[in-house]
Amino acid sequence: MGYVFECAIAQILVARGNNLFYYTMQSNTSNHLYEIDFLTSTGDKINPIEVKSGNYRGHKSLDVFCDKFSSRIKNKYVIHTKDYKWENGIHYLPVYMIPFL
Repeated sequence: MGYVFECAIAQILVARGNNLFYYTMQSNTSNHLYEIDFLTSTGDKINPIEVKSGNYRGHKSLDVFCDKFSSRIKNKYVIHTKDYKWENGIHYLPVYMIPFL
């Protein structure tokens, strides 16, 4: 289900004229890879987007990415199946709001 959810989000973002990029980085303490599902740009800033199809518990990849590239970040997004909220500098968007990004 998660892959289909991500593909649907990607289609909406591309239809809105976004160029999408994917980013991975190695953890400094283990063999774990941190992954950012989508990166879009606004001017000279980037917008990391994490997609969560089910009950998410966290967004460690987003947190690590934003710490590393904090001076280059404009907006941070988590796309999920719940209602909109803004918390700790992150926009949590329900799927139906994706066309407004």
